[in-house]
Amino acid sequence: MKKRLLQKRLKSHALETRIPIHFTEKIRSNSKILSNKIHLRDAEPHDVSELLALIEQSSYSQNNGGMRSQINAYLNEKHHHILVALKGKRIVGFIAFVIYDLFVSAGKRCRIEGLIVDKNQPDLSVKKKLMQAVETSARENNSKVIDLIDGFCRTNDGTHDFYKFLGYNHEGSMAKVYLRKEL
Repeated sequence: MKKRLLQKRLKSHALETRIPIHFTEKIRSNSKILSNKIHLRDAEPHDVSELLALIEQSSYSQNNGGMRSQINAYLNEKHHHILVALKGKRIVGFIAFVIYDLFVSAGKRCRIEGLIVDKNQPDLSVKKKLMQAVETSARENNSKVIDLIDGFCRTNDGTHDFYKFLGYNHEGSMAKVYLRKEL
């Protein structure tokens, strides 16, 4: 049922999002108007409070002081990025990602660290636009692959189907096993 609903929502937004989003450093430094009056731009220091409010809606658990430090660190690191989606002057979503050099081959890798959209956002277009912007940025920076790690607990809410719809998978020759050890 949820899968069919997701597919219906994605199809309804397919026409508006077919045009690729091109982000160069010049364009990314300014607000870019997209369909549905959604603007994407780099996060700025004055956005921290709104980003924290969105994080509180999510399942990410970290205290505000620690998260504020993380956001500020991302804003000051060359290879770390946070893009925000705005409707009017209100931030309705953001995506954090890192682009870094590969060790075993030429090129770079992009890793999406977090994608959060306001839970009151009625459709998937904001999420899709943020993902497309990261993909464009990754291509422009010679990334060979984009890694996306998402919790198993989000399988049932349609999130994994959304990523598969965008072309992300965990099968085939590029399949990865994510192992973790708490310290």
